[in-house]
Amino acid sequence: MADPVSTPKTRVASFRLSLEAHQRINDQAAAAGISPRAWLDQAILANRTEIVARVRPTPDYKALIFQVNKAGNNLNQIAHRLHSLAQANIVDAQRYLAVLDALASIESALTDALAHARPH
Repeated sequence: MADPVSTPKTRVASFRLSLEAHQRINDQAAAAGISPRAWLDQAILANRTEIVARVRPTPDYKALIFQVNKAGNNLNQIAHRLHSLAQANIVDAQRYLAVLDALASIESALTDALAHARPH
């Protein structure tokens, strides 16, 4: 029985293409924003002859995602600390629920901001 750890998850498929066909595959993959291998997967395995380009995020959108992720991490830290304080009976249930509600509102606002800024 083969050792599952040493068994490769992929196999090499080798075939020849004309220079023109090779260039077309590379060009179409680049236009779709995917690798030539991913383009071939879709074209052959999913029988898709027209692969639509993905919208590439702008630098501003990438920066926004970074900032929202940082804010989300901070919200998560606040929620964990709040939970610890509630478990230790340092924060009463009413305050606990009010702060959780505020954190959920902030999270919702951040999610909405990303949705509205997403490139189409």
